[in-house]
Amino acid sequence: NEMPNPKDIQNGKADLDGVKKFAFNGVYRDKKHPEGYRVLVGAINKEGSVTMQDTPDGKTYTLCTKVFKDESGELALNMDFSSYRESYPNDVIATVSKNGNIKFPDGNVWKKEVGVIGVYIDGFAPYPKYRRIIRKDMVTKGNNLAVDMVSGKKTFVVCGQDLGKGGVVIDFPGKTCAGKVDTYLGTISWVDGNVWTKV
Repeated sequence: NEMPNPKDIQNGKADLDGVKKFAFNGVYRDKKHPEGYRVLVGAINKEGSVTMQDTPDGKTYTLCTKVFKDESGELALNMDFSSYRESYPNDVIATVSKNGNIKFPDGNVWKKEVGVIGVYIDGFAPYPKYRRIIRKDMVTKGNNLAVDMVSGKKTFVVCGQDLGKGGVVIDFPGKTCAGKVDTYLGTISWVDGNVWTKV
């Protein structure tokens, strides 16, 4: 059973409504912790979370957050950093800029990742309860990926590889699959007809 070339897979339809609704969700890079990552997921006016790790061998933290519209109608985040560092406040208000980056009162900026790295809506499962998070593999580096498969309360991590030029390969349990990446549409299309849409 030969794996198809990603270029031969039909592009699927993007979930544009989901993209608009969850546009602030994503994988972010913190310039203060260049080897780490920040993953923001949630819905406006509901409890959400930020999962973060500063270094490849460091502790992973999950912070409570709530996204809301401020007085001017712009998106803002109220984040509780107290579980990350005891001396940090439990009420930090950050703003989401038009380019998707998150700016903090101290001037720090988390930049939203581009390319294949990001948070995805799985076309076969309801978001955000079920989501797919593609991150750079911080341990093996290169074009290797870590893919968090979040299915309700269960999460497992699988490996993948960014093939560049519009393709990824992911080692799902029991099978390895190639996907066609369209960075313009923000989609990964799979041979079974599923489409992941980047938010």
